[in-house]
Amino acid sequence: METVIASASELAGFTVPAIKLVFTLLIGYPLAGMYRVLVRKTPSSVHHVFFTLCGLYLIYFNYGFDMIHSIITILVTYVIIVCVGGTQLSVTLAFIFNLSYLVVGYILTCTDTYDIKWTMPQCVLTLRLIGLTYDLYDGCSDPDKLSPDQRSTCLHDKPSLLEVTGYSYFFGSFLVGPQFPMRRYIDFTENKFVTDSYGSEPSCFVSALKTLALGSTYILVFAVLTPWLPTQYLYSDEYMAEPFWWKSIYINIWVKVTLMKYVGCWLLVEGSCTLSGLTYNGKDKNGNNLWNGCSNILLWRFETTVVYQDIIDAFNVNTNKWVYRYIYKRLQFMNNKNISQIATLAFLAIWHGTYSGYFMTFFNELIVMRFEKQLGSLLAQNETIQHWLKNNTFKTTARVFTKIFYFHFFLGYCFIPFSVLTVDKWWKVYTAIHYQGLIMFLSWPLIYPLAKYLLVTKKKVKDDTMNKVD
Repeated sequence: METVIASASELAGFTVPAIKLVFTLLIGYPLAGMYRVLVRKTPSSVHHVFFTLCGLYLIYFNYGFDMIHSIITILVTYVIIVCVGGTQLSVTLAFIFNLSYLVVGYILTCTDTYDIKWTMPQCVLTLRLIGLTYDLYDGCSDPDKLSPDQRSTCLHDKPSLLEVTGYSYFFGSFLVGPQFPMRRYIDFTENKFVTDSYGSEPSCFVSALKTLALGSTYILVFAVLTPWLPTQYLYSDEYMAEPFWWKSIYINIWVKVTLMKYVGCWLLVEGSCTLSGLTYNGKDKNGNNLWNGCSNILLWRFETTVVYQDIIDAFNVNTNKWVYRYIYKRLQFMNNKNISQIATLAFLAIWHGTYSGYFMTFFNELIVMRFEKQLGSLLAQNETIQHWLKNNTFKTTARVFTKIFYFHFFLGYCFIPFSVLTVDKWWKVYTAIHYQGLIMFLSWPLIYPLAKYLLVTKKKVKDDTMNKVD
């Protein structure tokens, strides 16, 4: 197998860990088939054993004896659950231990480039184990004080070690996600999801194959185009010497292609999760089964949006749901949305790694979202602009212009630090494009009063004057 992987790596021009990753994502489909045929109708304990053994083998296949890190964190978290599970102390201990273990791992293994190593599945596991202790805490709390979302994910009983390992090592999600609560996993392994879909040709087959085809297409396009759009070119002397218009075009195309690897991987794992039956999400208005319970990318919204809020809502969906549920909403006691937002973004940054690029990326998200929210509010209050937007030609032209000259450029601008990681690299790129994003978004608080006057206040003053004359 190692020889085959090495040959594929040489042929494709990608690293051995990258080829192993894609192979592992694809092997989820035959494993899901095996599960449906051999395991689904057996007792739930057999399900947990199957998922545990599959996950352990695959993580060993990818990272060798570095698999020990996941075993350690699972066992320590389980001890916390057994001893003080369902208490605030258990949440605090699990949060500190798992996040600290991950960060120390980042520090000890970091290089100047992004490497596929054991910390990648460990960051997925970190959220999973922290969320588990939160759900158990909610299950031991007063039901009247829980939100509908908390009531849907809470756990009233402590899970067994076998349930925790099966949940942690589920082959369709342990490497790159998606995140899903323990409650979904338990319901899935106890066959509480639909039974009418498990006929000779379950509807999930078609959905899974469509998702597999989409994911494979994205990965293939990325593999073909990325050699022509290397990230290293962004901080090269050649790029520095290019005219500004070319730098802008390159960033527009580069970010589109770079994001394809994330979209492709998430689609591949979603397909295998769907084939196993995990993603069942009820029925639509026509009574058809829905298989989008673990979707990590809302593809149409992601591809057609012109605003960054839609990117947040459509990209890495389940991780964003996780931080909203377990970080942002848990900070309500501070009674300050700004502080909660900053703390949530800071958590996301350190969860991704210790590189300055991660912190800069989420700082960019903060200032861009403030800009869009305030500008969007002003435009919504301007009757003239809203009248123009009723014209389909104007609306389409505005969307295309915004997509090309605002959205894609600044999406690339915001994502550059995330991709190149270190400050010497991303600052060099920012210098090459004259710090446009920082100037635009950081100066917005100074421009906002004038924009408000021109778009809203001036119009109101004019209307008030006319009313007095009448």
